[in-house]
Amino acid sequence: MIIINFSFPFEKIYLSIFNNLMFDKKFIARLSKKYQPETLIFSVPNQVEPCSLALIYSYVIEDSTALNHKVSNLSLRALTYLTRSKQLYEAINKSQNYNNLAIIATNKETIIKIAKEINYNIDNVVEESYICNDLNEMNQITTFRLNSLNL
Repeated sequence: MIIINFSFPFEKIYLSIFNNLMFDKKFIARLSKKYQPETLIFSVPNQVEPCSLALIYSYVIEDSTALNHKVSNLSLRALTYLTRSKQLYEAINKSQNYNNLAIIATNKETIIKIAKEINYNIDNVVEESYICNDLNEMNQITTFRLNSLNL
C-alpha cells in the first residue's frame, strides 16, 4: 500500500488511492461520515492527479469551517469539486463508474485504519513523497471553486 505525502503547500496531507476496488457506495458514505472532517473518502477516476485531490481536500476543509454548506457528507462535497458539478446529483451520476477509492487524511495511521476497515490486504506500507508540478488541473479546480463561490 502506498501512502503519498506532499510537499509545500500540502505538507500535512496524506493520500492513498486504491485501484480497481469493488465497494458498496453506501458503506463508503457511512465510513466517510464516520471519519470526517479530518478524513475524506470518495471514489475517483482511473487517471487523477494526486495534487488535485490534496487541493480538493484543502478546499473542502476550508468550506466546512468557513462556509455554511448543505452537504453533510464532506466527501460528497469533494466529489462535486472533482467532477466540477454544481449539483450533488450531477456529481454522483458522473462518478457512477469510478472504481478507485481515495482516502485523504491529516495522518497516515487513519488511512491504514480505514484500509483495514474496508478489508484491504496490507502487506507493506510505503510512504512516497510527491511534488506538485502539474498546475493545470489544480487551476481548473480553483476556477470552478471561485465560480461556485461567485468570486
